[in-house]
Amino acid sequence: MGIKDLFKKKKAPREKIAFAYIGPGGNTVVWSEDSYENFAKEAYMENVISYQCINQIAESISSIPWRLGTEDSKGKFTESTDWNIKRPFIRANIFESFSTLLYKMICYWYLRGDSYVERNLPKIIMGDNAFPREFWCYRPDKISIETDERGFPVKYIYQDGSNKKEWPIDLLTGKCDLLHLKTFHPLNEIYGMPVIKPASKEIDISNEGNKWNMRLMMNEARPGMIVMLKGFLTEDQFLSLEKQLQSKHAGSTNAGNSLILESEEGIVDVKPYSWSPKDIDFIEGGREVARRICAGYKYPPMLMGIPGDNTYSNYQEARTALWEDTCFPKLKYFINEFSCWLFGIGDDVGFGESAGQQLIIKPDMEDIPALAYKQNLIWDRVDKAKDILTINERREIIGKEPLENGDVVFVSSSMLTLDQALEPPEPPPPAPDQSPPAKPKPGEDDEGKPKKTAEELEYEAGTDL
Repeated sequence: MGIKDLFKKKKAPREKIAFAYIGPGGNTVVWSEDSYENFAKEAYMENVISYQCINQIAESISSIPWRLGTEDSKGKFTESTDWNIKRPFIRANIFESFSTLLYKMICYWYLRGDSYVERNLPKIIMGDNAFPREFWCYRPDKISIETDERGFPVKYIYQDGSNKKEWPIDLLTGKCDLLHLKTFHPLNEIYGMPVIKPASKEIDISNEGNKWNMRLMMNEARPGMIVMLKGFLTEDQFLSLEKQLQSKHAGSTNAGNSLILESEEGIVDVKPYSWSPKDIDFIEGGREVARRICAGYKYPPMLMGIPGDNTYSNYQEARTALWEDTCFPKLKYFINEFSCWLFGIGDDVGFGESAGQQLIIKPDMEDIPALAYKQNLIWDRVDKAKDILTINERREIIGKEPLENGDVVFVSSSMLTLDQALEPPEPPPPAPDQSPPAKPKPGEDDEGKPKKTAEELEYEAGTDL
């Protein structure tokens, strides 16, 4: 080996971040290997806070159905009725529903920073375009990316023992039958950064603290014994003590071990001792670590039942914040990536009944219990503003389609419109004549008609008979 070989840069492996344990001596923190298996074990399989954060976010996002259809110039969405298009978004493959596939995809995305979904192009041809018949999600640690001399990805390679599969990438269009969903990595342009990376140290502290506390409880919460010897330690005794401290009293597995020193004069004093309640108050420390883990996932700690977190005034606000700040942005990211991958946004293409129209994906947000609280607030505001908003304006706020004759404002019948209030008042109608009735003239009756003669009256009386 030459001198130059000693200074050559070695390419770091794909997976090196770390989980920690206390090294020999108790003063040095040695971070364990950062591999996908380690993340999956430490953050998902052994840490209850981290597991619940990933699990709840993945379950929430995967529970929202995806609707495929077209949208007109007015923003009206029309869902496609073509079963060949809707089928893979209901049943992803012969083993999984689409929601199950989404759950796996999101968990992989959190644990690795990369998630891979394959589209199985069908034998059924719809017009000039083929639409996927199935979707499959692969373990990200089994897929590697091959690049050219310029550093551009040219091929995805799946390797599991002797099973190997490749997906070439079209360098002109970027199209590929494998979708790569990745997070932003400031030091790597090819692979994503695990979402749990910023919280990995807190996860280590939580796991190691649980092991330490368990060991203490097994030993009645006693750190061990202090054995007092007469005289000073020789060099051999000192080295022996140092060896015991490094090998037998460091780390959670050695919690509670007694310390024994040898002497020619025998044991002088043996004193058992234990921690005070304040010293073993690891509950509040565990809560603080749990809050920091939740912060790494942007998950409200109140939903974990952690007392002392007053970020939100009530549980309902915390649930709403989880959807608005965490679930919705990630859901939008996944839908946009799927849309560009499947439909080629801007190409004005379609499949089946939607041929010639741009297909889009819209999430069905109608049945989300956590958002019912906020929806009720919107309805209350709309109801209070009904005297100043038109019917269509109110319908637009609550997400309804406009009506043909809905651009009007209805007010109470006892109220005037602004235009009516500004008009000059109409003059009052003339008062009726209140003068006394005129007296009849001589020879006229009360109605002003000539009085009848006696003969006329007698004749009328005879006629009536």
